[in-house]
Amino acid sequence: MFEHKIIYELKPRRNYIKQQIKMDGAIWWCLENNYKFIWINEDNLLSYINESDNVDYRNNKFYIKAYKGLNEQIKNKVNKENRK
Repeated sequence: MFEHKIIYELKPRRNYIKQQIKMDGAIWWCLENNYKFIWINEDNLLSYINESDNVDYRNNKFYIKAYKGLNEQIKNKVNKENRK
């Protein structure tokens, strides 16, 4: 038997409204079946990355792209909010 029962949902925040019924259903199912539900999105993705996994060139390249992409997304969001 698994000690930790977790369902991870990896979706950007912008998809939440489109996926709200699915997400609510998954959360309900998890509560009924003693699972933990974790929604990973651009706001918390980096907290799930283990820096010690950054041991080879391919992983290092992936992390650099991920950090750069998230930073650009945050900058664009701030710029858009400042224009309003």
